[in-house]
Parts: sequence; C-alpha cells; structure tokens
Amino acid sequence: MKPIFILGLGAQKSGTSWLHATLNKNKNVNMGIMKEYHVWDYIYLETFRELKADIERDAPTEVVRGRMQAEEGVYIKYFQELINSDVRVTGDITPSYALLDEGALREIAQRIEDGGFEPKVIYLMRDPVERMWSAARMEGRTRREMGYQLDESVVEEIVYGYLEDEAQMARSDYKTAVRTIDRVLSSDQVHFEIYENLFKNSSIERLCAFLGFPLENVNFDQRVNASPVFARSEKTTRDIMRKMKPQYEFCSDRFPITNGLWQSGL
Repeated sequence: MKPIFILGLGAQKSGTSWLHATLNKNKNVNMGIMKEYHVWDYIYLETFRELKADIERDAPTEVVRGRMQAEEGVYIKYFQELINSDVRVTGDITPSYALLDEGALREIAQRIEDGGFEPKVIYLMRDPVERMWSAARMEGRTRREMGYQLDESVVEEIVYGYLEDEAQMARSDYKTAVRTIDRVLSSDQVHFEIYENLFKNSSIERLCAFLGFPLENVNFDQRVNASPVFARSEKTTRDIMRKMKPQYEFCSDRFPITNGLWQSGL
C-alpha cells in the first residue's frame, strides 16, 4: 500500500493543532519538524509572501521551509525521506491552505500522488463566531506577550478589524473552501469534520476509518495552542453572525449537524 500524506487545509482555530498532536503520538506517523510548513500559501497566494523563510536565522525549520519554497521537488522529497518500514504516514497541516483556489489545490494533490503518496485531505470547521473570536484572542495573546495590556475591549477591537479584513474573512469562508475541495477531490480523499463534534469517540472512529489506521493515545481533554478566555458582548456576537450569515446558511445545508452544534447561528 502507498504511504499516506495528510494534507490539512484548516480551518484556523478549528482543532488543527490538536489533530497534529494526536497524529504525532502514533508510531507509524511522522509529520516532520513542524506543523505548518507554509509552502503552498507562500507560492500561490500573494498575501502570504511575507511568510518567506528567514534562512539567515539558520534555524532548522527556516532552512527546511526555505528550500521547500525555493526549489521545486524539495517539498515532496522531504516527506518521502520520512517514510520507512515503520512510518507510513506523514503530512502538512497548514490552515491557510484553505484559501487556495481550484487550480492550486489540484496541482498540489497531483504532486503528492506523483510522489508515491495516497493523499488524504482533512478540513475542520468551527462555528464562525467562535472561530473568529478565538483567532482574535490568539492575536491578543501575542500582543500581551509583547507587553501590551489585554482585556475584552481589545479583543473586540481586533474582531471588528477582522470583519473589514478580506484575508481574515476568507479564513471563515467555508462555502468557497468546501466547494473548491469538492470540485478537485473525490469523496474518499476528503474528511470533513466539525470542531464542536471532533472530541468524541464516534468522530475519531470516522477519522480512523478515513485514514485507514487506528489512532493511539487520543486525549479529548488536551488543548493545544489555547488562548486566554475573554467574554464577548451580545452585540459583538450578533455583528459577527450577521456578517457570517452566508456561511451559516451554506453549512446548514451541506453539514446539517451544524444546526444543533452551532448555537450562535440559530
């Protein structure tokens, strides 16, 4: 059987770090030296050119990323070298890949297949209100680490900035991402899951069936890359919901389970 390449497309703040940590606990999995390689977003998306690797730092992650970004074929070769008699699964979970268009995603999937891998694409989605609020809290955490004061008003200010930011809005554009994935990949190559439903035995059983192997040491209580908790106002919740109405409507039809899980969308 071909080794498996897990391509995680996102979405940001929807459990991708937990998924990466869970996968890495398995002896047959080696995801390499980082979770997010930021190769294809750098290559295909102009707004991500700022993610060019800083090879002058001479850090292992920057050197690897730099070569992947600059030299065709290095990306696949790197992951091929992680595969051996014990390791049959590898991959790259970079949430901003969800912003790639149909042509880019098709080319990446083809490169993975040509490299001798069986591509397995995973896309996680979270209540748009909760996803955006979590992203704002993460940015707030970064600001606090830089010495700035952080409270609810600061996080709300960040959120309202997101609502006017095209790149941030694209991260919650499940409608476009799912339709792009559907056009490029067959149903047996893709696994969709809802964050609010992820931490359950039944969801892990479905994920294992998709991947073709059991996951070991699954810890539902583990939270990876968690941000400080801040309460938000009802007005902020309503404003985000209003802006995200098309996403709620799309997911209601495409993934009916969200009707009961995404309380903000009621």
